[in-house]
Amino acid sequence: EQTGLLHVSEIDHDYVESVENYMEVGDKVKVHLLEVHDDGKMRLTRKPFVSEEDGESA
Repeated sequence: EQTGLLHVSEIDHDYVESVENYMEVGDKVKVHLLEVHDDGKMRLTRKPFVSEEDGESA
């Protein structure tokens, strides 16, 4: 199990005005690893698991 930062732009296909409408601090969410930087920081996205049509989890 790993922890990482999920940028607001990678939470949903649509504009995310409030992260709290999608998740809360401490929630475990399914993400896809996009990249690992030289300093070990991970670039994550949730988009592959969210339907583009309605923003619902796929």
